[in-house]
Amino acid sequence: MPKFIQFYIAAFVILVGIRPVFAEELPLYELGLGIGGLITPHYLGAAQDHHLLVPIPYIIYRGKWLRADGSGIKTFLVDKKRFDLNISFHASLPVNSSDDKARHGMPDLDLMLEIGPTLRYTAWRSHDGDKRLRLDLPVRVAISAAGLNLDYQGLTASPGFIYFSKIKNWNWTASYAAIFGNRRYHGYFYDVDPAFATAQRPQYRARAGYTASRFTLSATRRYGNWLVGGFVRYYSLLGAANEASPLVKKDGNLSAGFMLVWFFKQSKTTVSRDPEARF
Repeated sequence: MPKFIQFYIAAFVILVGIRPVFAEELPLYELGLGIGGLITPHYLGAAQDHHLLVPIPYIIYRGKWLRADGSGIKTFLVDKKRFDLNISFHASLPVNSSDDKARHGMPDLDLMLEIGPTLRYTAWRSHDGDKRLRLDLPVRVAISAAGLNLDYQGLTASPGFIYFSKIKNWNWTASYAAIFGNRRYHGYFYDVDPAFATAQRPQYRARAGYTASRFTLSATRRYGNWLVGGFVRYYSLLGAANEASPLVKKDGNLSAGFMLVWFFKQSKTTVSRDPEARF
């Protein structure tokens, strides 16, 4: 798989994580095209960032068991009043080690795809439905993709809270998550094998445990057939299991992105509620 396709896949998955939240009679599906910009670290703890500007296709589908929207593609296994269980996705951009000072001379980092179940529980919702608090418990399998070769790279979990609010036609979300990984997952990013050790980059074997804390603020708004959105995100690696790795150069990383989407097609069939708005 060419590098530019790996970059595009990961950027698309990250950018569609900007959550649009709606709460009226809505089309079953909507098709859109847009553009998105993204700044994100090479990996958590890296000193360098990716800077991308990419075209993005945008699909919203509001089916009962299969849904696609700004929070990703989800297959709902259980869908109850206060909680649901779905399959969700995440991705990390590939890194050419020649472009990263800390990893110079080491193997490249491939596109990382993560997939697994997420249990979501709506703990509170305001009487008017404009505000709500949800607990998310995702556990995902990480798979690196080098061309057509797929390799298992461990497990990751990121339990956290998401607060939704609607203010003057803008839909806001604020979230916190604590990220954890097993030894193999951390080893993919933070191991330094003897063959790649130098005086400035000593040998290191990563440990399982706490990866980082993730704080995110995002906002979206619809203007007719247009959707505009953006997010800012901060990762704190203070107290991380592998903050001693010579590949960890910063104890915090900032990520940000925006998107502008034009919806050119929608179904005549409608759904009577927002699937994200529980009970």
